[in-house]
Amino acid sequence: MVALTTVAGTADEREIDPADGGAIGRAVQILDALAAASGGLDVATIAAAVGMSPSGAHRSLRSLVHAGLVTQSGRRGAYRLGIKVLLLARAMRSEEALVAASEPELRPLSALTGETVGVGVVRDDRMWIVTSVDGSGDLVARPTLGGSPHFHTTGRGKLFLAHMPERRARALIRSTGLPRLCPNTIADEETLWRAVEEARARDYATSREERTPGVGGVAVPIRDVDRRVVATLGVTVPMFRFDATREAELLQHTRAAAARIERTLHGQPDG
Repeated sequence: MVALTTVAGTADEREIDPADGGAIGRAVQILDALAAASGGLDVATIAAAVGMSPSGAHRSLRSLVHAGLVTQSGRRGAYRLGIKVLLLARAMRSEEALVAASEPELRPLSALTGETVGVGVVRDDRMWIVTSVDGSGDLVARPTLGGSPHFHTTGRGKLFLAHMPERRARALIRSTGLPRLCPNTIADEETLWRAVEEARARDYATSREERTPGVGGVAVPIRDVDRRVVATLGVTVPMFRFDATREAELLQHTRAAAARIERTLHGQPDG
């Protein structure tokens, strides 16, 4: 049976109560107070609004300013929400739009191919599957959920590396190294950058038992209206049915589905 799942990773989903007195709770209360204000607020007003001492509110505000979530007008000026709050809100709206555009295409693509399909994004230097549909049949391959930092082990990871600034891509690889997760994992940078360049030239990428034994995959980019790669659409396949003919077939269907997702994202009529 095909099961549609939308995931946001593996974080603990317990609700955070802003009134519990923890550092995160206090920060949320301060952000709520600033969001409700028509203008900036001084430390004393914020402290009174959230039930903190002025010194405690000041320490929390300093952390929020450092994170870019709050700004201050001058050394003793009023506090306001920072630009990063707007950027986070925009990112959330963008991701919601991506999921809404993708989900109508995932079920038909999975039914057509019989395989598991999913949409991946990069957040905080990790790859995440934001929505997926399981394949049909007794034996299906599933992508690894949760945030993965190992861009060198999957087709979607090679695509993301291919379409991000080179300096950032190389910094990511330096930070994680190239751990060998399977015998076929790319474990040297020269080979990886050749694969990344190939992915850029072909505008798709594959993996063959590079992350999980017995599992391969095909991934294609999803672009926004400015032609920036914002996500990937991937098909995960058991290796015993992933030959060259099957790769070409999956690539054709996946590219067609990605094109329809892009038209929806761009506000263009299908057809």
